[in-house]
Amino acid sequence: MRSGSRFVLAAVAAFVILLAGTAPAMAKTADRNHNKIPDKWEKKYHLSLKKSQAKKDADHDGLTAINEYLAGTSPRLKDTDRDGVRDGLEDRDGDGLVNLAEVKAKTSIRVADTDKDGVLDSAEDPDSDGLTNCQEFALETNPRVADSDHNGVNDGDEDFDEDGLTNCQEYVVGTDPEAEDTNDDGTFDCDEDFDGDVLTNLEEFTIGSDPLVADSDHNGTSDGDEDFDGDGRCNSDEFFEGTDPLVPDSIEDGDGGDEQGVEQISGTIAAFDAETGILTIETDDEDVPTVDVVVNEDTMLVWGEDGPDADMPADDPTIDDLVPGAFVEDLTAEELDDGSLLADDITLATYAGEDPLPGDDIVAQVVSFDSDSSILTLMSTDEDGDVYDVVVDDSTQFAWADGTAADHDASADDLIEDAGITSIETRTLRNGTHAATMIVLVPVDDGSAW
Repeated sequence: MRSGSRFVLAAVAAFVILLAGTAPAMAKTADRNHNKIPDKWEKKYHLSLKKSQAKKDADHDGLTAINEYLAGTSPRLKDTDRDGVRDGLEDRDGDGLVNLAEVKAKTSIRVADTDKDGVLDSAEDPDSDGLTNCQEFALETNPRVADSDHNGVNDGDEDFDEDGLTNCQEYVVGTDPEAEDTNDDGTFDCDEDFDGDVLTNLEEFTIGSDPLVADSDHNGTSDGDEDFDGDGRCNSDEFFEGTDPLVPDSIEDGDGGDEQGVEQISGTIAAFDAETGILTIETDDEDVPTVDVVVNEDTMLVWGEDGPDADMPADDPTIDDLVPGAFVEDLTAEELDDGSLLADDITLATYAGEDPLPGDDIVAQVVSFDSDSSILTLMSTDEDGDVYDVVVDDSTQFAWADGTAADHDASADDLIEDAGITSIETRTLRNGTHAATMIVLVPVDDGSAW
């Protein structure tokens, strides 16, 4: 009996000691309402122990009670340490991500590298959209969802400020994804050239060079002067001329190839229907004598350099200048899916076209030529005998008719009264004046022309 009593007393004593050892721990971790916040902390800030208030934000600082507990801040004060920064915008663990952003990214407020992968929480990209947690918080996108607005475009590929650069690209060059002209210099961020290599930021991203390093591959040649497609033309020239710096056969840029789906056209305008936008051009191509292209509001029209400088119009051309007889020096058109051609840009000559008067017989005779005014007066040899004036300038070419014997080359000095003309080609200037481009002469009968 004595030994049994001793055993019972020993067991009771051991149990009492066990309770004594665990009681403080149980009291320390007590969580009566099972909201993962210790009762002691909730009592300190007068939170209910019966009903969970873990998800409430009593002080409206952006952090709920459970977040405040983890951050070590007060659920009753917006700015616990009174440093002028709300608790939600503090960075408890110094990882570059504020407390509120940690909550959204579901990372630890207390641990700088929650998953211990060697990357700070602020630099993590859990949704693989190209934006870090820190960048997502700044843009107010969801760091856990690649396409926050579910529009089919990842957050990193969005262009929030519509300046031509994606959000990711803006962060690469250091511009603001929510400001189209970050430095307010009048140039969109995409058109800036931060490294001075004559390529814009957007052009650099297009060809894969570094927009912040003038010589991305450090080979001694700036990115603008590089020739990535090896076609003999540098990258900057290709962008300026509208060709592809990564494709060697775009619009005859070195190897004689033509850009797929693009046509280069020149010729004389035969007709233009302003209602349908159909422009008909007569070309010198025997296989395709006429071409129809569509002109719309995006088609760019410019004046060319042909013709006397004095006749260069002051204003840019418009569709009103697409008149029959107008000469198209160059037209670039894109082939659409339906096979039709859409004009991208049209270069018009400053004159309306050529008016040849061919023939083996004499078609006109010189009435007079005023060298001071350069006006040549001619009379037609047909039955009507019309008289008209043409301009003779330094660009006018002269030749003797076949079978004519002369001891000198034909020139303006041979434009004397009664000299015969077998052929004359002219261009009609926009002011209506005819300028001679080629005159084929027959000397006067008395031989005074030679």
